[in-house]
Amino acid sequence: MKQDVEDRLTINLSRVRNLIARYPATGSGRRSVEDSDLLRAAVVLLHATLEDVVRGVLEWKLPGAASDGFADMVLAGFDEKGKHLTGEKFTVSQLAQHRGKTVDAVLVETVRAYLARSNYNHPGDIDEALVRIGLSKTLVDPSLRARTYAMMTRRHWIVHRADRHEAPAPGGSSGRGRGNYAARTIDKPTVERWLDAVETLTATILSRC
Repeated sequence: MKQDVEDRLTINLSRVRNLIARYPATGSGRRSVEDSDLLRAAVVLLHATLEDVVRGVLEWKLPGAASDGFADMVLAGFDEKGKHLTGEKFTVSQLAQHRGKTVDAVLVETVRAYLARSNYNHPGDIDEALVRIGLSKTLVDPSLRARTYAMMTRRHWIVHRADRHEAPAPGGSSGRGRGNYAARTIDKPTVERWLDAVETLTATILSRC
């Protein structure tokens, strides 16, 4: 399974690099929003690449992790409002839904269902994921954390606000950018630094697994 995660990582990082490479390298002045959308797409795919590694490692390692790693998970077959979250016991009829399965098989299903709902939008989310499988939070050093957080924050603005540029209007009232300023500025060196951060972080995580 580790090889599958590594193979997907290699492919996805290559896709990110391809988008960055397509960004126009010549010309003066601020690039058009359309041109810089290549970098925005690269940021979104880069974030997805990081999430894919974290989920892949959890899918691989979590079923065999210590019981604490399952503390807030819902047993496979039940939604987030499952009875065990209210402190009630499972009934025999609920248990019967897993008839014929080994405990290990149910744990694998539970992990996969949990990961299908998971998101990693902050370095703290990655810390929590690493702790679940017995790794240390210190894998993410301060410099790496800062770059990763900057990438995650920008990705959130791109995905949820279309990277809209909010410029101050005359008189101090809020306004919107126009033309090449309709979206927030983004540059190739910054995205390349974020790419390096994700590549370093994912390599570090995989090396400890």
